[in-house]
Amino acid sequence: MTECLLCRNECRIISDNKGRSYHICRSCGFISLDRAFALSEKEEEERYRLHNNDAGDQGYVRWLKSFIDRAVVPFAEKNARILDFGSGPEPVLAGLLGEMGFEVCVYDKYFSPFMPEGTFDVITSTEVFEHLADPYETLLLLKDRLRSRGFLALKTSFIPETDEEFLSWWYREDSTHISFFSPQSFSFLAGASHLTLEYCDEKSIVILRN
Repeated sequence: MTECLLCRNECRIISDNKGRSYHICRSCGFISLDRAFALSEKEEEERYRLHNNDAGDQGYVRWLKSFIDRAVVPFAEKNARILDFGSGPEPVLAGLLGEMGFEVCVYDKYFSPFMPEGTFDVITSTEVFEHLADPYETLLLLKDRLRSRGFLALKTSFIPETDEEFLSWWYREDSTHISFFSPQSFSFLAGASHLTLEYCDEKSIVILRN
């Protein structure tokens, strides 16, 4: 038996056709790639440098603007201070938010590795949590940087309903994706970290309030 990295309940194990093993929590639904198959930090950074998400990609910009409209604008005051956590090699989201008049700071483990000082009204994290080896610990660190009644706006694709769908899921094929969530996973995380689950679209967006 293995334990869920989030809720410590029992997991079952499935394997794909490449021999990679995944631990599936029977309680909160969280799925983690067995750490024996995870990339090294050097390999992970090299993979991130291959991403082509820049301001010249209009499809990517539209995707980010949709996230802003749904997950930032309804919750952020006009003078909000925002942290984009996991901003990547080119912080396009931060640029878009800055153009809207927000005060925006960025942090990224590899590309902007110095955490800005102070607290924030909103912390955004788009397509980041699936890369984290310890999502719960990261969530606690982000909570500490949220002001009272501040919001954490997350985006990560939720797992399919069946093992078969999961094993054929395109999202799983990114070698840097090691953590996969269900809505129940975030419900557990919210309770464990004493955050309020303000909104969940059951697909990819979660809003947590301090």
